[in-house]
Amino acid sequence: MVSLGNIYLCKGQYDAAIDEYSRALKIQETTLPSNHPDKARTMLNIGLAYAYQDDMIKATEYFNHAADIALQTLPLEHPLVCLIKKNQNRSFNSNDSCIIIRL
Repeated sequence: MVSLGNIYLCKGQYDAAIDEYSRALKIQETTLPSNHPDKARTMLNIGLAYAYQDDMIKATEYFNHAADIALQTLPLEHPLVCLIKKNQNRSFNSNDSCIIIRL
């Protein structure tokens, strides 16, 4: 589901990407620990889809949730943490585009 979400995101089909990522997140929430990095990655991807729709309020909400999870289990230097932080910072500056991750 995450891979399908990535395809939709790349094709600019953001609503479909959000749907796929949300389905994946529901499964992750029932099968993974609450602080698992895969959940942070999926939340980041949902945030990216919202950012590309120019819904920065929802994007920032998902970026913040992703950061909260990732920082519980990963070091500050981890690539996922760095990408989340970069997208959090960029979400406040509409002139910068967000970064799609492929981890």
